[in-house]
Amino acid sequence: MTVTIPNVPLRGNIVAPSSKSDLHRKLICAALFGELSSIACRDGELGQDILATIDCLTVLGAKITQRAQALEVCGIQSLEYRETPVLNCHESGSTLRFLLPVAAALCDHFIISGSGRLPERPVGTALEILRAGGCVVNSDSLPFYVFGRLSGHSFTLPGDVSSQYLSGLLLALPLLGGGEIRLSTPLQSAAYVDMTLCTLREFGVDYDVQDGIYALPILSEADIKKSIKTFVKGGWNAFQGGSDILKGINRLMRLKPARSALYIGKGGRDMIAAGQQMLSCSKELADAGKEKFETLHAAAEANLQIAKNVRDDIRQRKLRALTQPKNPITDLKDPITPRELYAEGDWSNAAFLLCSGAHPKASMTVKGLSAQSLQGDRAIVEILRRMGVNITQMADEITVTGGDLRGITLDVREIPDLVPPIAILMSVAHGESRITSGERLRLKESDRLSAIAQTINALGGNAHETADGLLIQGVQSLRGGMRKSFNDHRIAMALALAAAWCESPVIIADAGAVSKSYPNFYDEWRSLCHFQSANI
Repeated sequence: MTVTIPNVPLRGNIVAPSSKSDLHRKLICAALFGELSSIACRDGELGQDILATIDCLTVLGAKITQRAQALEVCGIQSLEYRETPVLNCHESGSTLRFLLPVAAALCDHFIISGSGRLPERPVGTALEILRAGGCVVNSDSLPFYVFGRLSGHSFTLPGDVSSQYLSGLLLALPLLGGGEIRLSTPLQSAAYVDMTLCTLREFGVDYDVQDGIYALPILSEADIKKSIKTFVKGGWNAFQGGSDILKGINRLMRLKPARSALYIGKGGRDMIAAGQQMLSCSKELADAGKEKFETLHAAAEANLQIAKNVRDDIRQRKLRALTQPKNPITDLKDPITPRELYAEGDWSNAAFLLCSGAHPKASMTVKGLSAQSLQGDRAIVEILRRMGVNITQMADEITVTGGDLRGITLDVREIPDLVPPIAILMSVAHGESRITSGERLRLKESDRLSAIAQTINALGGNAHETADGLLIQGVQSLRGGMRKSFNDHRIAMALALAAAWCESPVIIADAGAVSKSYPNFYDEWRSLCHFQSANI
């Protein structure tokens, strides 16, 4: 697919697309720790990366339905798989790094695969985590066949690799019954780890974070007994008793006794003893319910029959939970299941729209971007101000109007996804600009440092690669013509951004790469500059 972008500045206003980063996290948490959740998001086609995560969660047992401006998620109810689960991450690195440890905590065995450049991207840290936790992995590159469930309560990993490795383990640790994660080196992209922690907190999973240690309380047998006693003393009445017993079932069923060794780790108990103890718990719940029913209500007979029915259901569920346990939570309080969630606007994709307003004849207003967002790429606002762009910000609305662009030096350690749009502005800014600490960009959908340098030079600019960044000398204008996207969504969007500064239109080859994160990109760009497309 090729698309022609006219060499005209953009003017208008637009709502930012929903955040890919936020949607990944909310979808996974809703599937693992929720019952029925609705995630409000901007209406429109979902990017391929989000679709990959939805597909994988569906294979694991979640039910996800796209409605008008919302995704409805029914959490995983059973871990009984007739066939080996096959998780296809397609080209989504986020899906791979988030779900690899999660699937290992849930499944006895599974296959995980990918396509495009994903099999070439490094995953050594993730495999070290799995193997240290008792899993057997048959290869060092995709596709993997993983045997054995992840186990353990203590993990160590470096903080100076992709933060998504840490986020994936933070999502998986509650499934192991708690524990701690230690970082051996300082953390990079900390804002995106904070996003993960914030989303987990919405679902009742609250980590204690101190000095590079992420701790989650490990459930003990004493916790279970204490919870049952607290539960028995609750203020039940005849009509609440049955539902409260079912809540107790949900609490207990969210434990993984076989995994956390709560029942079989002390005194050499075997699985039969574990089953007996769980049946004892269920009898205690049912008996407590019976006593309350008889004390509080004359209609005890009918309610007692309800309790007996529930007791029988408990027995069946408890026995099944021993071999196919439901996902645990980190304490024995009622699980918090947000009914209504909201996916933030995407600062990473919106950055291209905001940067388009930096043209001297442009004016761009982008709505739906929270100034309080934990997304690191909200830094685009201050970067544009440093470069001399005029910005007005009110609530969740940002207006950018052209200024006299000047070169800057920028450390992109925490904001690598901003490099493509910022590099385009640097190529037409006054003076020299430098991008540093961007070595991780070589491991994206393309080698982005090389791809951006080639793109700028092909357009008539002046860019040179360094080991960890770019050295860019600004020019007055660029030239257009046919240019390749390197099959990278952010390079394709960067080419569209550059067109306004070009002497002729830009024709993007492999323009369909934008569907990875922003399928509606060209339609919305068309609405702002009314360009004509070819083969779209």
